[in-house]
Amino acid sequence: MNLFSEISARGYLDSTTHPELVSILNEKKICFYVGFDPSSDSFHLGQLAVFRLMALLQKAGHSPIAVIGGSTGSIGDPSGKDKERKLLNTEELEFNISKTKPQFEIF
Repeated sequence: MNLFSEISARGYLDSTTHPELVSILNEKKICFYVGFDPSSDSFHLGQLAVFRLMALLQKAGHSPIAVIGGSTGSIGDPSGKDKERKLLNTEELEFNISKTKPQFEIF
């Protein structure tokens, strides 16, 4: 399988500036990181694309590291939006992580 072509065909890749990305994905085995922000107590449909990409890479022999982290949730990252999202305290973050962790483990 040409993993780079598969990723591009599925719409996971818009553009790249890394000239060796094709050979890295197709010929090497890498470890990759994906972080999930616990700003909610449930994953949303948009995150399914990330899970699908992780599965595709893992099926091709690459190794994922997935983290549900609290730092971004506690500092409020606006992510290019007009306003900052609500800052969460430690108890809210821990609750959200406890709810999303079982959902994540399914994948």
